[in-house]
Amino acid sequence: MKLYQVILFVHAVSVLMLAASLSCEAWMLFQLRRAVSMSDLQAWINPVRGLSVMTTVSLVIVELTGAYLTDRLNSWQFAWPKLAFWAVVLVGLLGGLSGRRLRMIRRSCIEGKIKQTILLRHYFLKLSLNIRIWLVLGVLLLTVVKAGVVGSASIVLASLVIGLISTAFPFGKTTEGASVSRL
Repeated sequence: MKLYQVILFVHAVSVLMLAASLSCEAWMLFQLRRAVSMSDLQAWINPVRGLSVMTTVSLVIVELTGAYLTDRLNSWQFAWPKLAFWAVVLVGLLGGLSGRRLRMIRRSCIEGKIKQTILLRHYFLKLSLNIRIWLVLGVLLLTVVKAGVVGSASIVLASLVIGLISTAFPFGKTTEGASVSRL
């Protein structure tokens, strides 16, 4: 097996890991929103550390392997790999900010000093997640379409806009009588 094939496989697995971690985060936020007690809240916030590690590792591997594959294909002169690279960097930055917020919530849960309605209402968690999901989808589209400058920029911009717009839609309903506010 050639090194290129190994790197391509690792890249694909890392993209799947990234998709899985975003899915887990979406499910966790959905369940946190529905939490009715401190024990419910703690059960869903505890995986934050592992989820953060999985997301970070997958993002780093995606960037490194993607750069290698792009270099091997002599594709850096095109717009799409550059925009894909920076879109993934933005995914990482937004993920880092969300992770910080989630770690703060987790720490507050452990210490028993959480004000659920304040910490979980934070709109940024939902906004960040939606933008990251749509950016990852946009990057996947970039790698398939391999558009020029205008097309690639349009795909990334459309991904950002769809991520922003999708934030306006409800993220499930809180449980009747829940003490946790909407995300």
